Amino acid sequence: MKNTTTTTQDITAIKFALPEDIAQLVAFGYKGFEENGLKDLSIQPVFNSALLGMTDFVLNHAVLVKRNEEDPQYLDGAIVIQTTTLWWTDKPILYAVLTYVKPEKRSFKLASNLLKAAQEYAIMNEMSLVVDLFGLKDIARKQKLLRYLNFEELGSTYIFTGHDS
Repeated sequence: MKNTTTTTQDITAIKFALPEDIAQLVAFGYKGFEENGLKDLSIQPVFNSALLGMTDFVLNHAVLVKRNEEDPQYLDGAIVIQTTTLWWTDKPILYAVLTYVKPEKRSFKLASNLLKAAQEYAIMNEMSLVVDLFGLKDIARKQKLLRYLNFEELGSTYIFTGHDS
C-alpha cells in the first residue's frame, strides 16, 4: 500500500452509523443523486424504498460515517457498504453503494479517510471492496483518488433507460 500522510487517528474518526443517522443518510443519497446528474434519468429515488434500504444498510451491513466535530449529531460524510455476492461466485464482496461528503466539508483528506476505513473493514472481513463511480461530476478527481488508494479500474458504468436523451 502507498505511504500516505493520513494518521491512524484520522481513520479512527470514522465510525459506524447509528439508527438515528438514517434520515441524514437518506438525504445524502438524494443529494448525491441530484448532484451527479442522475435526476434527469427516469429512475428517480422513491422515498419509502430509500428509507427501507438505508435502514437495512445501517442494521445489516456497514455504513461508515464522519461526524461533525462541532456538533456530532450531524454527519459530514458517509460510505454505505453492502455485503453481496456476484452471480458467478459464492464468495461475498463489499460493494460501496453510496459515498457522499457534504459540499462544504469536501476534501481529499475526508474522502480518502472514508475510503481507507472501508478498505480496513474489507481487510478485517477478508473481502474485496468494489466502488462504482456513478455520475459524471469530478470523475477524473475521483479516479485519481481511487488509484492513489490502490483500487484497480475494472471498466465503466452505463445505463439504458429506454427514453430519449
